[in-house]
Amino acid sequence: FIEENAVTGVAEFKGNPTECALLTLCTEMGYDYMLLRAGTPGRSLATAREGRPFIFSSKRKLMSWAVPLPKGGFRLYCKGASEIVLGRCEHMLKQRGDKAPLTTEVKEQISVEVVAKFARSAYRTIALAFRDLPLSSDVDWEAAHAHISNADGSPANEVETGLTLLAIAGIADPLRPEVPGAIDKCFRAGIDVRMVTGDNLDTAVAIAKECGILRAEHFQMDDTRLTETCPKPLRALEGKVFRSLVHRTNADGSLFLAEDGKPEFLQEEFDKVWPYLRVLARSSPEDKLTLATGLNKSLLYANAERVAQLREEGIVVFPDRQVVAMTGDGTNDAPALKHADVGFAMGIAGTQIAKDACDIVLLDDNFASIVVAAKWGRNIYASISKFLQFQLTVNIVAVTLAITGSLVHQESPIAAVQMLWVNLIMDSLASLALSTETPSEELLARPPVNRSTPIVTRQMWINMFGQAAYQLGVTLWIYFYGDTYFDVPFGVDSEQPSVHYTILFNAFVMMTLFNEVNCRKLDGELNVFEGILTNYCFIGVLVSTLMLQVLVVQFGREALKCAVGGLSAFQWLFCICVGFFSLVWQQLLNGALRLSMVKLSDAAPKRGGVIKFSSRYGSGYHEYRKTNPYISGQSLPITKRSKTLSSIDVAARLSSPPTLGKPKTFI
Repeated sequence: FIEENAVTGVAEFKGNPTECALLTLCTEMGYDYMLLRAGTPGRSLATAREGRPFIFSSKRKLMSWAVPLPKGGFRLYCKGASEIVLGRCEHMLKQRGDKAPLTTEVKEQISVEVVAKFARSAYRTIALAFRDLPLSSDVDWEAAHAHISNADGSPANEVETGLTLLAIAGIADPLRPEVPGAIDKCFRAGIDVRMVTGDNLDTAVAIAKECGILRAEHFQMDDTRLTETCPKPLRALEGKVFRSLVHRTNADGSLFLAEDGKPEFLQEEFDKVWPYLRVLARSSPEDKLTLATGLNKSLLYANAERVAQLREEGIVVFPDRQVVAMTGDGTNDAPALKHADVGFAMGIAGTQIAKDACDIVLLDDNFASIVVAAKWGRNIYASISKFLQFQLTVNIVAVTLAITGSLVHQESPIAAVQMLWVNLIMDSLASLALSTETPSEELLARPPVNRSTPIVTRQMWINMFGQAAYQLGVTLWIYFYGDTYFDVPFGVDSEQPSVHYTILFNAFVMMTLFNEVNCRKLDGELNVFEGILTNYCFIGVLVSTLMLQVLVVQFGREALKCAVGGLSAFQWLFCICVGFFSLVWQQLLNGALRLSMVKLSDAAPKRGGVIKFSSRYGSGYHEYRKTNPYISGQSLPITKRSKTLSSIDVAARLSSPPTLGKPKTFI
């Protein structure tokens, strides 16, 4: 039903968007659908038991409702996919209300001039029809037709055949403005979006083209219409064609059933189809499960020769087992959602069974939220990497200092209570600071992380050991020569907490704090301060830690094993300077790594086959950026007009349809 919002005054749909669109049409034609429902025996709430509903299913692609007639008998009203319902019609209703035969030629004319015209403009076409039936005692409601089949090949209900065509309705589901941009971001992030829909093929292709799922390179000239283009082979398929390609078939073209009664799936044939497949129209929930299962089991990435051939065609195969994310909202989608690596269910339109089977519920039913989920997922992974990079660096330095001190002078230069303070910086405060970075768009420009790629990358190893080498060099110089340079007693010779060891402790903490800024970046970025002003938690932790360090050094005394009176201004300046230089040292490390990578890339032979992202700055990373058209600067053929994306389980609100030329009326 349609309900007016008391605050905004805007009509809101409650229930299936397609049903609500037809109710809107009824209202705009001057009829009150509530009165029609209440006054129709077999349809009103009080007389619902007198009617005979045939609920919609994806296997039948239609639904019907039979209501009793005043003079006896029943009238069955039917609506569904235009080509399904049109194929079952034997008559059509003319403008004056009389019936006319619906010949094969007229059906073809309607399909070409009405259905196809709507579909090519991304309208979902719904056929409306009816049939008058005799008394219920003469009607076998369960009888199956001998020749006509449903969309899935099962026998059609006898009462849903021999229909009279009333109309073909074109429904436009306006595309949310953010969806084309969200799909663009998915491709930039290495997430390949495939469209699985129940709409007919022409509608699905038009929608996919508008959204950027189908791009210019996926089309070729149409031989039947020389001025138009059509998708290349295998880029857009109907469900029945897809099933026949990836399953074993009998001689008559029907699917061969295995011992368990299910069609026999052919992985080898599936691997020939899925790299090209962009749009799957008139699909069933079983097709979703087939896609999820086949992609998970595919070993195509291990076939270097085939991967190289696909790359020449502009298709990049992820170099590991395919990671599948599936969206769905219906009960029948539950198996596919559960089998996929990541299942997304709709929070508004989704059934409870779909929500229980999924991993993530999209509360706003918006495809753009999937991009947000991907961005936050990568941000969590990056936050873990940042913290590991910081923590391991501190551990390397602290353990080496403690071992060196124990071997040389039988005591660690950093006291146990000071080590506790370092651990507090390293664990609690650093994790809080480095895990509160908000996700940036740059995260979506990175390639997906291979399952076999270690979480500590080559860049991180260089950062850790490079910074540890610098910090160890400074602290060991202070340990062995600091007493002479600062003209203070050697720490071992002092019975009280010494200035010598206090300088070493303070310099170590300062280098750790400045390295915390370095650890905000993982890929050798030049500007380590980028975005720092928007992370108030990081700034707060950094400033608070610095202030606490001043209090510890200046007033900690015996309790914290710091020299009485703290450090002088010159000693503080030295500690801050060596800490600040860690920022400069990081840039030197980055420059050395880039220089070495350039030399390696020039010397290495050109490789074919599987790309391995062994590090974010390895040859695989650059090859990914070069082969990804969305990063290399190629433009997207997206025309941002108001069209639907609800068919790929992304919610879209129905509103006034775009202007379309009036199709021919058949009278």
